[in-house]
Amino acid sequence: MTVELNDKGYIYLIQILEEKYYSTTDIAELKQINEIYKALKFKSESWLSNIQTE
Repeated sequence: MTVELNDKGYIYLIQILEEKYYSTTDIAELKQINEIYKALKFKSESWLSNIQTE
């Protein structure tokens, strides 16, 4: 499945993932979030530096 996002949508998605990543302690959920990061071409938490605020 391929999903196309504009820059604002992409940034918003990353921010939602960041919030969920740091607010959950469920290992299965953390693994799922990690898989989404991989699908977004990010490794571990390097995606944080790619968030550009307006």
